[in-house]
Amino acid sequence: SLSSSSPGGTALSSSEPGRLLAVVPMYAKTHSMGEFVFDQSWAEAAYYQLGIEYYPKLLAAIPFTPATGKRIITHPDVDRPSLLRTCAGVME
Repeated sequence: SLSSSSPGGTALSSSEPGRLLAVVPMYAKTHSMGEFVFDQSWAEAAYYQLGIEYYPKLLAAIPFTPATGKRIITHPDVDRPSLLRTCAGVME
């Protein structure tokens, strides 16, 4: 099953009875302040050229830092590539 909520933020998770398979922690952002790459120009283009809202957006990264590392946490006994494809499909 897939779940998409957690206290204090949002998380996409996959589980089966008694076992968590994968988690993608995400944060809803209403601005680009504090990000490593500022994307105000993307927001302006989305709104003024395409007429769509850019914010709020879901950010699957550690806020306020360009630190590297895995953003999708998977159980060591599961097929990681398959779970990554599932997560990508759900996020589309």
